[in-house]
Amino acid sequence: MRDERSLQPWTRGPFELIRHADSHARDADDTSRRIALIGFDQAIEVAVDVFVRLDPLQRGQRQIGREEQERVRLNFREKLAFLDRLAAETGRPLGVSVPVMIFYHQIRNEMYHSGNGVTPETRVVEGARAAAIATFNALFSEDIEPMLSSPRSSGEALSGRAVQGALPLVSPSSTSGSTDRTEAATLLLQALVEFEDEIRKLMPGSSVGSLKDAWGDYRSQHPELASTVGREVTQALSFRNEIVHMRLDLEALPADLLLDRAIVVEEATRSIRRSATQWRDRSPR
Repeated sequence: MRDERSLQPWTRGPFELIRHADSHARDADDTSRRIALIGFDQAIEVAVDVFVRLDPLQRGQRQIGREEQERVRLNFREKLAFLDRLAAETGRPLGVSVPVMIFYHQIRNEMYHSGNGVTPETRVVEGARAAAIATFNALFSEDIEPMLSSPRSSGEALSGRAVQGALPLVSPSSTSGSTDRTEAATLLLQALVEFEDEIRKLMPGSSVGSLKDAWGDYRSQHPELASTVGREVTQALSFRNEIVHMRLDLEALPADLLLDRAIVVEEATRSIRRSATQWRDRSPR
């Protein structure tokens, strides 16, 4: 089994951030969970910054222009958009939903704005840990899970189920005036997580990195199913890409619009489930 001594020197910074956060994640007190969440979130930012500044020889000859480097280093959302593009270009799924990562980062920001008023739940810290490890692996092709002293099963967090239950599922009744923008944005992110999971389930074992390409592959194989839900899925994919690639600013949209989009995404998810079940029931056994 490889140990940390085998890591390339330029990966040491992100690795140490993850390891330090991991040491706090093992503690049950509120302060340790806050430190752990911030550390895992920061490790994702640092790992992407390190990767884009490497010489092409150090990152598999991948070319990244100066303009793209500067854009990616600008903020966290640009970094996630870069990770999403990298997964699509390499054909290797990141292994963690970008909307989930936005959700964890949003909680970190809420901690900053509210001082000590927000303490992340253990499942949120676990999910942020899994996201940091997945990011490190995607960028540097190193599985550091065995190198950490507190191995955990990260499958649940990576699938997005760590987010489910944080807020109720979106429904028309959720559009009451009492819903604020932060809650509405979280509902939209949660709906997108479930939408991503549903499409990935359609193509188990697929090596396609892009969610759009994964849906395209499935649609070409099952045109009779895709034709019944194509409009809803196309619209939901558009919303998802607007958020991930920063063409839509969650901070600037009113709660009502965020809820409207969340409902559309959830309806696309329901349509996929319903149509897939009907198609399986009609298939010869």
